[in-house]
Amino acid sequence: ISGSLIRGNTSTSVGGGLYHRAGALNVSNSIIALNRSQLVGGGVYADSSIGSFTNNVVDRNAATYLGGNIFLFSIPSLDIENNCITHGEKNGFEVVMPVNISFRYNDCFGNTPADIVSFVPDSTNGSFPPLYADTAACDYHLLVHSGAIDAADPADMDPDGSRADIGAFG
Repeated sequence: ISGSLIRGNTSTSVGGGLYHRAGALNVSNSIIALNRSQLVGGGVYADSSIGSFTNNVVDRNAATYLGGNIFLFSIPSLDIENNCITHGEKNGFEVVMPVNISFRYNDCFGNTPADIVSFVPDSTNGSFPPLYADTAACDYHLLVHSGAIDAADPADMDPDGSRADIGAFG
């Protein structure tokens, strides 16, 4: 999945926006917003997935019990890098088994009651207001004073030669 908008979906069980089980999961430069799950994984629910989840915005998704924005069950290997994971309810990023997950250069901000659950992020990750242009219009470009600008993996570069941004347009 690349360059996609997954918005306004509802699930009566798990994975309101995106449900993936067993196999390769590669998502990049996409927006997953305003989805809802009655149980867990309002934005994303992944189980037994391998691959990468890179340069995405996961915003304002909700689940009744766990993983409002992202919920990971049993993960053989998943790289999660350069994402804005923001304003999710109930929690932002949540895992059952915190192993085999590379979680780097992500902005986890404004999720309630917690940004990250059952996982200890390293110092490459942050929590700062992303300052999106206009979430009501689904415009997730970053405003000039966003902490996510020039905050992605230093090995990734923007077309202008500066360090890449975190989020869907990085």
